[in-house]
Amino acid sequence: MKRQFKIAVISLAITMLMGFTAYAEGDAPNGLQSATKASISKEGTKTSQETNFKYLFFTPENATENMPLIVYLHGAGTRGTDLNELLKKDVFAQYLSNAGKSNVPAYVLMPQCDGTQWEKYNTSILELIESTVMEYKIDRNRISLMGLSMGGDYVIQIVSEHPDLFSCIMPIVPFSPANPYAKFEDSQVNTLKNIPIMFVYGSLDSGKSTSDTVIQKINDAGGKVEIVEVPEADHKVISETLFQNGKSDPYSLVNWLLSKSK
Repeated sequence: MKRQFKIAVISLAITMLMGFTAYAEGDAPNGLQSATKASISKEGTKTSQETNFKYLFFTPENATENMPLIVYLHGAGTRGTDLNELLKKDVFAQYLSNAGKSNVPAYVLMPQCDGTQWEKYNTSILELIESTVMEYKIDRNRISLMGLSMGGDYVIQIVSEHPDLFSCIMPIVPFSPANPYAKFEDSQVNTLKNIPIMFVYGSLDSGKSTSDTVIQKINDAGGKVEIVEVPEADHKVISETLFQNGKSDPYSLVNWLLSKSK
């Protein structure tokens, strides 16, 4: 009897262990999935324009289907071909690598621009967004677009051409006089008035007056542009102020992006 009892106990233990192992590998009952840890990876993909279009990709904690996607376009100061440099120098990338790991419930795409302008990668950006949406089953009603400086200028351009793609946009310190490609055309107003927009700039920013003019035109046409003006901040220090050197998001910019849906 004792031998039979020992065999039964061992058999039960093996059964329980096998069940636990299956659960840990993702075959949990009731359709549950294994939790994922937040991470940011260095990626590259082939597009119709580029053989290796580089980008950083943030995967949120506990990722599931139908999550939102944030597309972020960096500024001129972090242009290059080394993703390690983008990860190290861009303050939003630093935020995602640190505090954002537990505070950003969305996928994030951060393509890399070389020494040129974002216009060069227009098709590649759109193809990267589409492939990401398909692969990760992104919620198409919650694709937001944020850009810093040179990236902020292009945010306005790309949404003017593809207004139905994005749930909202956030140009940060656009219209720098130092960027010859920073431009705005009155014909863009009719498109921009229909999409949620938040302009972000410092009170000392060199492009503030142009931003204010553009905001007024959009609002006069029926839009409702929101504004975050950072006191005593100029064009150079704005990103460090907004994301506190990667430590926090004091103006809740990410929450605003994720609150909008088409």
